[in-house]
Amino acid sequence: MTAATHVERRSQPRPQAPRPGWRQRLHILTDRLALRVFASLPRSIAFFVALAAFIAIAVWSLAVRLPDTDTTQRLQQQLAQLQQQYRQLSQGWSATQLAELENSLQTQQARVLPDFTALARWLDQQTRLADTRSLGLQYRILPLQNTRLDDTVVVPLVLMLKPGPTRADKQYQQVLAFMHALIDDRVQLAIDSVTLDGNGSDVSHVKIETRIWVKDPTDMAALAAGGADADTMDRGDEDDFE
Repeated sequence: MTAATHVERRSQPRPQAPRPGWRQRLHILTDRLALRVFASLPRSIAFFVALAAFIAIAVWSLAVRLPDTDTTQRLQQQLAQLQQQYRQLSQGWSATQLAELENSLQTQQARVLPDFTALARWLDQQTRLADTRSLGLQYRILPLQNTRLDDTVVVPLVLMLKPGPTRADKQYQQVLAFMHALIDDRVQLAIDSVTLDGNGSDVSHVKIETRIWVKDPTDMAALAAGGADADTMDRGDEDDFE
């Protein structure tokens, strides 16, 4: 009876073996890969070359790309903050006020002399204007100064006026008329100081220290800084400015 039972079990199909666990499957897979990779020398060399390349890419990403990513994120945050500030400022201004501000900025930019040739013409105009008022004009151009505006410099000028022989009250009138024309001129100009010397009845000379804005697309300021350090005298003698 027992022998017959064993015979019947052997005649039946054998059940499938249980699948191995994940550790065993991983072990089998790594063994197969290792067998294929290290089965020959060329495959082994190719594997180590690829591994070195992956390591180099990882190190490069950590050393180069990651700092750049931080910098980019910081710049994006700054840009977002500036955009938010711009929106806040825009909300505080009406459309009319913004238009007036833009027109004012355009007007100020238009007052900047376009180049040094225009500055030379302007100085020549001032000289002829002074002659019409019986005033002798001499000037000195001091070293150029940079500004925060793109391609724009400040040119410091020292203007020296010498009235001609005429009545004292007429001399004062001519000097004041010249300064009024100087201030009303359509250029971006600032007067820092005015010094008037005389003997009580006559005006001997008037010294005007002023600054004028000039566009500098050719970077004359840098060339002047790298050249001579002496002040530039465009018209007049050195003794006249003592």
